[in-house]
Amino acid sequence: MEAAVTPSPTDGPALTGETILLVEDEPSVRRLVHRVLSQRGYEVLSARSGAEALSLVAEHTEPIALLLTDVVLPGMDGCELARSLLAAQPSLKVIYMSGYTAEAVLHLGPSEQQATLIEKPFAVADLLQQIRSVLGSHDRFLGKLK
Repeated sequence: MEAAVTPSPTDGPALTGETILLVEDEPSVRRLVHRVLSQRGYEVLSARSGAEALSLVAEHTEPIALLLTDVVLPGMDGCELARSLLAAQPSLKVIYMSGYTAEAVLHLGPSEQQATLIEKPFAVADLLQQIRSVLGSHDRFLGKLK
């Protein structure tokens, strides 16, 4: 399922420098979200699976602010990946992406149910607003969202 990510003229750069680990197995969605986040000033590490994400994290020396992951991934799912990363970095924020409705992912454990879920397809402004909400707002960024 492809996310409907449509840039808006009011979407300005976040210019935050925060690192986001993006884990998405659909190549077109992964490339599009990576490009959008990079253009807004985030450092983006992209992986197509949980195993690849863990390898990236092991090689990355700086803290990761946010895990943005699809729930359904080949091999290790997004929830297992989040639990593994949170064990090593408890301050990590998590946003799950899913083409399934929120009701369909209620089987997740209590910690996952408290995480943010954005349903695919989503608009760029919605994704960026969720990210800022989870990471903490920046005045210069919020004024650019409608």
